[in-house]
Amino acid sequence: MLSPITPRFGRKQPVAVVIGETKGGSEVTDFVVPYSILKRSNQFEVFSVGTESTVLKLVMGSFSIHTNHTIATFTAAFPDGADVVIVPNQINQKDALLVRWIQEQSGKGAKIVGVCEGVWSLAHAGLLKGKNATTHWFTRGSLGGAAGCKVVTGQRYVEDGAVVTTAGVTASIPVSLALVEAVAGTEIAKRVASDIGAREWAPEYDGSAYTLAKLVPRIIQSGLVWSKDILGIEIVEGIDELSLALIADVYNRTGKTKAVTFAHDVVLSKNGMSIVPEKPVLPVGGTLVEVGETPALELLNSSLARIIKNYGKSSAVRAAIEMEYPTEL
Repeated sequence: MLSPITPRFGRKQPVAVVIGETKGGSEVTDFVVPYSILKRSNQFEVFSVGTESTVLKLVMGSFSIHTNHTIATFTAAFPDGADVVIVPNQINQKDALLVRWIQEQSGKGAKIVGVCEGVWSLAHAGLLKGKNATTHWFTRGSLGGAAGCKVVTGQRYVEDGAVVTTAGVTASIPVSLALVEAVAGTEIAKRVASDIGAREWAPEYDGSAYTLAKLVPRIIQSGLVWSKDILGIEIVEGIDELSLALIADVYNRTGKTKAVTFAHDVVLSKNGMSIVPEKPVLPVGGTLVEVGETPALELLNSSLARIIKNYGKSSAVRAAIEMEYPTEL
């Protein structure tokens, strides 16, 4: 459970921003999960923001988006700052504009949430000094020395004052539900959790399954494949952006498959995200993957089962370890 969050400056709802560095891009699950969960809760005024442009590539997602704002236009519209700023992992974690803006938003009193290795942008902003923090398992061991913080294990998210940090990739799910709970209470958070197929959002988890020693054998066992199977995801009007992000991410991590999104034009998702597909049509030889109406986490679980059936257990475990997804495979 996180500390309560209340709107400031006479706002009816807290203003929440998910920020992406537009020269390199942001990790797809890190970015889309908080946006989608907070939007569908109807408890926040949520904005996607790009640093310099409104075109943002979502890495491992095989698509881009048009953000609501750039840093400049958001700052002009909300000079008092956001109430909550969510920082996904970025290709350019040290980007000067991004880091400076995080510092500014922190100085204006926003709660800053670093998701996965987005935590490193918080470290570069100097926000982790003397605090308890966590990050993706792959770089967790070096975080303490680099950021001057105390690294916490066994927690999917850690709150210390106005700073929240999370473990890897899919830890974006419980922390986003915890943010909803911090604003609207447990019953609203339960409703949103049910909508996406989540059973709980407690911070505690067993992180022992996520180590390089356990990942490397799975990479070897899943093999090095130069020609990957193309799995096409059609972007249709009203598509659930959370389901899209999770299945694209997982299929891009098996070592044997590549997700490709396709549509003839920009498409508006279920919760108002403008999605720019990678291709206009399904590539020749590609296999269509249905998104449908299945709750997002149920779809993720069934996708992992499909990966086991078609590509072997090692490919599914590899993807789950990389995404730090607690599951029994």
